[in-house]
Amino acid sequence: MDDYDVIRQRVEKVFREVFRKPSLVLTPGLSAADVPEWTSLQHVRLIAALEKEFALRFEFSELVEIETVGDIIRIIVQKSSV
Repeated sequence: MDDYDVIRQRVEKVFREVFRKPSLVLTPGLSAADVPEWTSLQHVRLIAALEKEFALRFEFSELVEIETVGDIIRIIVQKSSV
């Protein structure tokens, strides 16, 4: 399993916890429009949970780039490989 897959699995775990949907399956194209529970408040909680899980901080410029799960994973992969 490569870094991308490991990160994707950890991101999926965080999503399931934040949105309280244990059966939620992430795809790279999944966005807030696809998950009714993904409100602006839940987005803030999601970002905080991801920062805690991966021991990182998202920059403002990265946050405004996020539109899909794929964007989140890409940013975390980039930050993890630095």
